[in-house]
Amino acid sequence: MPLLRPDQFQASSIRKAVKAHGLECNACTVLVDGLSLISDSADIRRRTRQHLEEVVKAAAEAGVGIVAGPLYSPVGYLPGRRRTSDEWRWAVEGFQSLGDTLAAHDVTFAIEPINRFETYFSEHGRRCCQAFGGNWPPEYRYSL
Repeated sequence: MPLLRPDQFQASSIRKAVKAHGLECNACTVLVDGLSLISDSADIRRRTRQHLEEVVKAAAEAGVGIVAGPLYSPVGYLPGRRRTSDEWRWAVEGFQSLGDTLAAHDVTFAIEPINRFETYFSEHGRRCCQAFGGNWPPEYRYSL
């Protein structure tokens, strides 16, 4: 189920339909509207964390257990250089700051590395694993 903008997500309708048919539901998301955990703007990073908190809450309301996607930067963001140590740190800090919200709502983020034609930040699983020093909290997974 796509979950791009939490305020437009029909969480209660989705929960009812999923329950009525005896299904489970997962969601996917991407960062939209200029949001990014790796932006050099502290305000954009703050708004991105707030947005992801709202994604978690909407997912939980719909009964979604896993939200997957490239949750660090917008798809297509290609600055023409390698990832910086600041960007890596900002992403890790952003993910770590969301841990309590994820745990409180029983939602797991599955961070998706995508290929170098879509983003430069994390194109394979090994780099995603490094985000938590190899010790992933239970509310995070990486999606391959």
